[in-house]
Amino acid sequence: MDDLNTIGKRRGKSTKAKTQSRGKIVQFLALCMAGLQQVLLRFKGLVLCLAMVALVIWGLKIYYHSNDAFMIAPEDIVVRGNSTVTQEYILQCFDITKPRNGYELVQSDIVQRLCQRMPILKDAKMTYTVGGKLEIWVEERMPLAQIAGDIRPPLVVDEEGMIFIYSRATGGYPEVGGFDLPDEVLCPGQKLPESLHCMLRLLSVASDTTKFFPSAVKRVSLLGIDPDDGLKVTLVDGRKIDIAWDGMATETAISEGMVDRLHKIARVLRSSAAEGMTHFNAMAPDRVTVSE
Repeated sequence: MDDLNTIGKRRGKSTKAKTQSRGKIVQFLALCMAGLQQVLLRFKGLVLCLAMVALVIWGLKIYYHSNDAFMIAPEDIVVRGNSTVTQEYILQCFDITKPRNGYELVQSDIVQRLCQRMPILKDAKMTYTVGGKLEIWVEERMPLAQIAGDIRPPLVVDEEGMIFIYSRATGGYPEVGGFDLPDEVLCPGQKLPESLHCMLRLLSVASDTTKFFPSAVKRVSLLGIDPDDGLKVTLVDGRKIDIAWDGMATETAISEGMVDRLHKIARVLRSSAAEGMTHFNAMAPDRVTVSE
């Protein structure tokens, strides 16, 4: 009998505890709702303002995308600053065959997509005037050298190492070669490895024939498998120069070491010792040797 009374008391205490717990939860929820109401009342004006702004934006969007005043005909898309990228190419590239909404074209990232498709583009931007034209301003890369080898179509590279196809005749550019790169690297849109940029920097500096080489550069190639092994420079007049300088494979800009070496070679090439000589070795830092 005592056990039954004990059990009954325990059940009574448990029920009372649950009731109190539920009451606290209800009280907590009531406080939260009251606080939320106060917040909404306090910021009622802000909420209405944001709703109005959203409504205006939504209305303007519908207006811009449905008004004929914002339509751009294919012939009203103009390319500026170009010599390779044509209006016809852009119309074909983005399938613009009928009038399109100007704002839609601006939002379609044509400029970014165009730069991805055409590595020859160094930069591009787009301007749009209501009732006028959609103008795409482009800055094309200028070739510094042509990649040596039987590559079709011919590939060129600019001073930043970007590889691209240049539609104009490439016979007038010096060649860079002597390296073995996989096809996925030696293709438009890729860059030459940084270690090979010493060839480009040499070409950039040596292009001033009045200051360094008395003849234009025809080709620059690796002497070995690594740029640190040196470079072979072939001039248009047939003379060949082997050259190396400290840090040539790791430097990131034109170095004093390279310029100093070029000055030493230039002095020898213009001296009487160079007469009748076809090979010049400037691998050592302190001297230039000549031979037939």
